Amino acid sequence: MDYETMTKEQFKKLNADELHDPVLIWTSKFNPYMDLDAFNSAHDSIKVAVIVMMMHGEVLNGGFNQFICNGMHDLGFELYKEVYGIIGCAEVVALIKQLEQIYKANKGNLLNDRSAFESEQASIEAFSKSYENDPFEEITEKYAEIQCEIEEKLFAYIMENIEHFGD
Repeated sequence: MDYETMTKEQFKKLNADELHDPVLIWTSKFNPYMDLDAFNSAHDSIKVAVIVMMMHGEVLNGGFNQFICNGMHDLGFELYKEVYGIIGCAEVVALIKQLEQIYKANKGNLLNDRSAFESEQASIEAFSKSYENDPFEEITEKYAEIQCEIEEKLFAYIMENIEHFGD
């Protein structure tokens, strides 16, 4: 099945445990870093899925350190708190509040401006070094511990709003 062009009817046939890849791939066209107009014109339920999937992928791949280094926080911490609140993840909302406090307290010492890199090799070295004394390590571990709960809540939310997913 071609997830990029899934129809509403195809999405409606899926169970919650089958949603990950189809949602990840189909919603990628609404990524605000790739196409802000598409994101802004999307239904709110799609925006929620996009934002949660973006943060979830970043944090599970490289922690909140990667989330910050890749500039994902540029959308605003409030947006992330809002969408995780919408899907019922109060624990993650609390983690994002901690993330925001840690970020503000350490902003001058963090690698959070991709344009500051002079070369690809400098980027890799700087990024690797950014994990030394990672101030986000503890909240990243807490997030990872509840990743299954987050996915269950996201996919339950999507199932409640499935009519908005698909072409």
